[in-house]
Amino acid sequence: GSGILAILPIGGSLGWTYVATVNQAHEHLDQVARQVADNVHNVLQAATEALLDVSRAALQGCTDSLIVEMRTRAAMLYAMRDIGYVTADGFLVCNSYGRLDPPRAVGSARLIETEGSEFVFTLPVATVFTPGKSIIIAHRLSNGDSVNILVPPELLLSPLKPGALGSGGSVEVTMLD
Repeated sequence: GSGILAILPIGGSLGWTYVATVNQAHEHLDQVARQVADNVHNVLQAATEALLDVSRAALQGCTDSLIVEMRTRAAMLYAMRDIGYVTADGFLVCNSYGRLDPPRAVGSARLIETEGSEFVFTLPVATVFTPGKSIIIAHRLSNGDSVNILVPPELLLSPLKPGALGSGGSVEVTMLD
């Protein structure tokens, strides 16, 4: 009987330690998720504001003033890769680096459209214009053309410090239809 009495405090202590550890892990994951969600919101807000500003200058097509506007906005956006003007038939005619002569076909990526939004997104895709993959955020203009910005997917996870999830921990950003 005394052996069982000696084990009860140890068992209770282990149970309490387990529950406390799980709760602490949940709190840490919630904190990390909030940081990533806030960062994604801030990145998307900066990108869409830039696209709206550039779209005003894009109403006359790919002009010298549009190129200057795209260059200025791209320089102000931390780690975003490029802003470009794409025609309705899929040709990049100019970007924040200048005019493309001849214009380059950009291909077609699978678009994610949110009902009621004036912006469309792609899953991360490789482009010939930038290293690695980029999420493309596009704002369609009234004439069918669009102004696009390339966002590196890793920018969305930038608040995560190495090892934030412990050894072997990882985060995957998924975009659902």
